[in-house]
Amino acid sequence: MTFPARRRITPAGCLLALAWSAWPLSGAETDIRKADDLFRQGAKLFELRRTAEAAGVLQESLALNPNQPAAMKLLGLCHQLAGRNEEAEKAFLAATRLNPKDSDAWYFLARQYYSANFFDKTLDALRRAEALAPGDHRIHTYAGLTLEATGDLDAAVAAYEEAIKWNERAARPSFRPYYCYGALLAKLNRLPDAEKRLRRAKSLDAAVWEVYFELGKLYYKQGKRPEALAELQAALKADLVSTEDAGRFYHLLARIYFDLGREEEANKALAMMGEGGR
Repeated sequence: MTFPARRRITPAGCLLALAWSAWPLSGAETDIRKADDLFRQGAKLFELRRTAEAAGVLQESLALNPNQPAAMKLLGLCHQLAGRNEEAEKAFLAATRLNPKDSDAWYFLARQYYSANFFDKTLDALRRAEALAPGDHRIHTYAGLTLEATGDLDAAVAAYEEAIKWNERAARPSFRPYYCYGALLAKLNRLPDAEKRLRRAKSLDAAVWEVYFELGKLYYKQGKRPEALAELQAALKADLVSTEDAGRFYHLLARIYFDLGREEEANKALAMMGEGGR
């Protein structure tokens, strides 16, 4: 192999290189660098679940450089977690405008629309997300939830089955497609199929109380009181039942205890129901 001859760097050339390296950055370049640093700080705070601080830092970053789709998307997630729904929607919309080819931005926007019961907008955003990432099981799962909410149950079943197909190919499958599909199948009285999906959900994540609750409801519907009770007791060990869901959880638990002739425990469950599970 023939190497090119060495180039001789003259003293004048060294001085020119030093001059260029010492050339001051423009105000715009300085802002962009500072914005990048702030974005990284905000992302780290978000990972640490310090979302209020993260939101403040990300807003500083975007004030210096508004053309940051990733920062805008992360700011939307901070707002969403804090329940600032209007701000979250605005941030996700801005993220999709800054980068229309970001499937996550469309997916997060769809989730935000779903939480506000804007189901037509949800489906529109999910279609945009699916066109960019057809193998993302999260997109199909939310399509199933949305179609279920609109009463299009056949389409919901198809969406959940598509979600499960892609979920099984994921490096780390999620419990959620199975849980959502199992809950729908139970409503449709397809109890053996529902049990299969819910048990698969439990095998993927044993720390989600809602999965145990759905299995408990299913077994209660089948007249299997001991099995239903076992699932609800496991739910209490797995995770804290949310305050807003405590009523229906402890109501079912009380009914099971009454059916089993365990009145004292049933009354305790009713008391917990009145206290919101606290």
